[in-house]
Amino acid sequence: MAQPVDVVGLLENRRLSRYVVVMMAVALLAQIFEGFDFVNLAYIAPVLVKEWGLDRAAMGPVFSASLAGLVAGALIFGTLGDRIGRKPTVIICVLAFGICSLATVAATNLNQLLVLRLITGIGIGGVMPTTMALAAEYAPRHLRASLTTIMSCGLTLGGVIGGLTAQSLVPAHGWTAVFWVGGLGPLLILPLLVLYLPESIRYLVLRRQDDPNHDARVAAILHRIDPALEFAAGTHFTLREDVIQRGRFRDLFASGWAVPTMLLWLTVFMNIVMSTFYNQWTPIMLTSFGLTLGAAQTAAILFQLGSIIGAFVLGALADRIGFFWVLAVSYALSAACSALAVSFGPTPALVQLFVFLFGMSGGASQNCVNGLSGTFYPTAIRATGSGWALAVGRCGGVVGPMLGGLLLAARWSIPDIFYIVTIPSLIASCSILMMGVAAMRSGVAPLPARLRLS
Repeated sequence: MAQPVDVVGLLENRRLSRYVVVMMAVALLAQIFEGFDFVNLAYIAPVLVKEWGLDRAAMGPVFSASLAGLVAGALIFGTLGDRIGRKPTVIICVLAFGICSLATVAATNLNQLLVLRLITGIGIGGVMPTTMALAAEYAPRHLRASLTTIMSCGLTLGGVIGGLTAQSLVPAHGWTAVFWVGGLGPLLILPLLVLYLPESIRYLVLRRQDDPNHDARVAAILHRIDPALEFAAGTHFTLREDVIQRGRFRDLFASGWAVPTMLLWLTVFMNIVMSTFYNQWTPIMLTSFGLTLGAAQTAAILFQLGSIIGAFVLGALADRIGFFWVLAVSYALSAACSALAVSFGPTPALVQLFVFLFGMSGGASQNCVNGLSGTFYPTAIRATGSGWALAVGRCGGVVGPMLGGLLLAARWSIPDIFYIVTIPSLIASCSILMMGVAAMRSGVAPLPARLRLS
C-alpha cells in the first residue's frame, strides 16, 4: 500500500512552477477587476452629484453600502467556500459583481444606485480572501511573503486602472462608460478562471468524505504543478496536524492575548476608517476644495499608486526592524500628510504630492498590518486571529465613508474634514505601539522590534 503524502510539504518545498505563476496571474486579474468595481464610483461621484442634482453628503450612504456589502460578502461566501469549494466561489463572486456593475448603467436615482452598490459589494467581498488563500496555499514557502504581497496589491491596482479609465472615458462617453468596462471585464475573464484556477488542495483533502475521487483530483493538480510528480494508485494525501488545527474565538482572549487582540482590532479599525475615507471621498472633497475634476481624479489615482509602492517599502522595513515601529511611524506620517494636503490651499501639485505620500504611509499600512495579523498569533489561532482582525477592520470601512458624509452634511469646511481624518491615524499609531508593549510584557510574542514575517 502506498505511503501517505503530505501535500502541504510538497507545495511548500518546491520551486515556483509555471502553472502556479499562471494561476496567480489569473487570480490577480480577478482582484484587479474587483478593485476596479470597488472604487470606480468614487471617480465618477462628482459627475453624478452634478448630473443628478445631489447634495455631496448624499453619497455617504452609497459609499458605505459598498463596504457593508463587502462585509456581508466575506461572511456569505466564506461559508459557501467551505461547502462548495474555493474555485466555484470565486467564479460566482466575479459573475455577480460583473452583472451588478452592468446593471448600474441603468441606475437613474440614488436609491437604485445604493441597492446596486450593496449587491456589488457582496460579490466583491468573496473574491479577495478566497484568492489570497489560494495564493498562500500554492506559493512555495521561500516566496510566500513576496507573492502574497504582490497579490494584496491587486485591489489597489484595480483602483488605479479605474481612475485612468474614468479620466479617459467619462468626458466623452459619460459616467456609464466606467460601469460598462467594470461589468464586461469580469465576465470576459470567467473562462480563464474556469481553466486556470485550481481548487484548494487543502479543501479537497479535508472534504474527502464528500468526494470519493479526491485523491485523484489532488494528484492531478500536483502533476500540473510538476509533471515529474507521479503517484501510485491508491496514494492517500494528508495534511499536517498544524494545518488542520483550528482555533476558537475565545482563544484570542486567553493566556495573555486579550489586550494585544483588542489593540490589534483598534489599529485595523482606525486604519480602514482613514483609508476608505480617502478611497471614496477624495475626488468629491478635492473638487469642492477648488481643484478641477481631472486634478482631483489624478490625486485619487496617486493615492492608489502610493499605497502600492508603500506596501513594498513598509514590508521591507518591517522585515528589518519589526512591524510595530514601522507601523507606528507610518501612521504618524499619514496624519501629517492628511493635514498638509489642504494646508496650502487648492494648489494641485501640493495636494497631489501629500495625497500620494498619504497613500505611501496610511494607505500602504493596511497591507502591512494584514501581514502583522497573519504572523502575530501562534499557529493554532493564527487563522482565527487574522480573520477576526479583517472582519473588525471592514466594519471600519463602513464608518469611513459615513464619516465624510456626516461632516459634509454638518457644513464642515474641506480643510477641517481632512484635519479630522488625522485622528484615526494618530489613534492607530498609539495603539500599535501599545500592542507591542502589551505583547512583550505578557510574553505572548517576541520583542516588537524583532517580529518578522514568517
